[in-house]
Amino acid sequence: DASFLQVAAVSDLQTADRISKRVSAALDRPVRVLGSGNLYKVQVGPLEESVRIESLKSAIADAGFSGAFSVQAPR
Repeated sequence: DASFLQVAAVSDLQTADRISKRVSAALDRPVRVLGSGNLYKVQVGPLEESVRIESLKSAIADAGFSGAFSVQAPR
């Protein structure tokens, strides 16, 4: 497993894709959308151990998405 910051969980793939694009444009990091059916998660990562999580959360909040939190997930 690897570390990710989860930015959002939404019920619509198009919304998840829009969020992914906005976050990706604001950060110089990979962003992915996982899920199917009624739940799509937008995650930043995988994150290296050297990444300063709090400063990355702050950058995500500056992009309009407060409340990002750390998760462990398969790459």
